[in-house]
Amino acid sequence: MDDIYCQVGLVTLIGLAAKNAILVVEFANQLLEEGMSITRAAVKAGEERLRPILMTSFAALLGFLPLVLSEGAGASSRWSLGTALFGGLLLATFLSLFLVPILYILVKSAAKAIFSRKRPPGGSKPPESPNHNGGSGSRREALPAGSSQPESALRSQQDGKTA
Repeated sequence: MDDIYCQVGLVTLIGLAAKNAILVVEFANQLLEEGMSITRAAVKAGEERLRPILMTSFAALLGFLPLVLSEGAGASSRWSLGTALFGGLLLATFLSLFLVPILYILVKSAAKAIFSRKRPPGGSKPPESPNHNGGSGSRREALPAGSSQPESALRSQQDGKTA
């Protein structure tokens, strides 16, 4: 694994494989928001994104093929890069078409089970925030500086009304 060309190929491969997975997951999330079940959204996303993923992957594979079949001066570096990309993308394409929807179903179902647990009775009420004016938690108006009456009472008196 000391071959720098192979390492560059693997970094490129990670980006290409992630792109395919993102396409499937993003489409499945859209279908989930439209009201489909998790399983149906994952299957439908896999079906709908099959053709675009296969087309882009096969185009890339055909582009990498000359690197794999290279001969002559510098062929070993091209072969190293091409083999990592070609073999890795071929494997990643089929894994992303079958493994990503399965993992999507597992992860979304687990998240739904964990985050949708009902809270025990009485445990769902948030605690009351402390009242800085003292008292039992009823809302009180702040007093203007140097006054013993709330601000609304002072405004009423200024308007000619009594509070």
